[in-house]
Parts: sequence; C-alpha cells; structure tokens
Amino acid sequence: MKCPTCQTNDTSVTETRSKQPGIVQRGHLCGNGHRFRTLQLYEAAARSIGMTNILGATQTTLRGAARRADAFMLRRTITRLLAAGKTPSAIAPELGITAARVRRLRRAIQAATKI
Repeated sequence: MKCPTCQTNDTSVTETRSKQPGIVQRGHLCGNGHRFRTLQLYEAAARSIGMTNILGATQTTLRGAARRADAFMLRRTITRLLAAGKTPSAIAPELGITAARVRRLRRAIQAATKI
C-alpha cells in the first residue's frame, strides 16, 4: 500500500476492523510515521446482503462507509477506462450509467487531482 502523504511503499497494517458486513477498515502506518486508513469492500458479500454493486444498480441500502467505498470503486473504474482511451459515451453502457454522469465524474476526478 502506498502512503498518500509521502508516496512510500514501506507501509504496514496496524489494525483491521469489520465495520459492516462486507466492509473492512484497515489502519496503516508508513515507514515515515504517517498514519492512514483504507476501506475494502468485498463485492460478493455486499451483493449477498443486498447492497448495490459498482455497476450502477440503484438501491438505498448503502450507507456511510459502504457508499464511500462504492463511489471510490466507480471513480477508480472510470479513471482506468478513460486512461485506456475510452470515451464517456463508450464507458457509460459498460457501467450502466449515463454518459453525462461519466463526464461529471471525470471533471470531479480532474479537479481533485489538480494541485
């Protein structure tokens, strides 16, 4: 795992917590002393308890950490598909969302990555 503060790969897991079924929160410590947390969503478990998947099925069962993990996975998928050279109109049918939403997410991702 790469530290978001100093970008070093020298990190270790200090604690692991199960917040909700299918979601694990991990505390990390890097070699430079920075602490950060990650959320990991297990899709198989999320589907078995009725949560939505990243492909855009609309349900209101996601709350809190699960919603953030789902949004992160969608942004990561869109970022990777855009980096592969696909257009928003080609990505939208694959993910089951509108091209306008892909374009909105692309702008949000670009704004978040600018320093």
